[in-house]
Amino acid sequence: LHGSIPVFPKDEDTANRWFNDRCASLPNRQQKKMGFFGNIYSSLSPAFLATWISTFNLPAADILVLSAGKMGTEGVRLWSLLERDLKSKATFMQLGVLNEREAAWFFSILDYGLTSYEPEVMGKSSVVAAMREHGLPVISCGSLSRSAASYNSDGFGKPDVKQPWTVKQSAHFLVQQLQVEKT
Repeated sequence: LHGSIPVFPKDEDTANRWFNDRCASLPNRQQKKMGFFGNIYSSLSPAFLATWISTFNLPAADILVLSAGKMGTEGVRLWSLLERDLKSKATFMQLGVLNEREAAWFFSILDYGLTSYEPEVMGKSSVVAAMREHGLPVISCGSLSRSAASYNSDGFGKPDVKQPWTVKQSAHFLVQQLQVEKT
């Protein structure tokens, strides 16, 4: 599977200028940057994203979660809930629809790509393939068993301590593995 965004020659100066212009309202642009591209699906596990962000042990002002592209109605709803419930852990910003070159710049300024696809199916995503083609480690924030369908206006709810979960990404095209255990 190939990516949905062409890979352009690396031009980090232009990408950084583009990012600084788009995000001029941010007081600190030296954050750890991670981002979703395109739709955010109901398989999103907000609790996993919260746990993963916490592993950086950084203040919320130093972690930036970005979204670019069209999110769809459900994606917008989920993004709003993430932004509301994780504002103590990270800063959130939407960049909107990007052209191909801007999408490539977006990928080049990120430290991590994020996807709401479950680890079991993320290898079928052209967006995940595009992130990998741009050199990004991709973190799956998706879970079939803990979908965002139960993520409502009341927030995360309580974790099920009887069934701790493990996310292990070991698809052949990933360079890094992520293992997070919650007990």
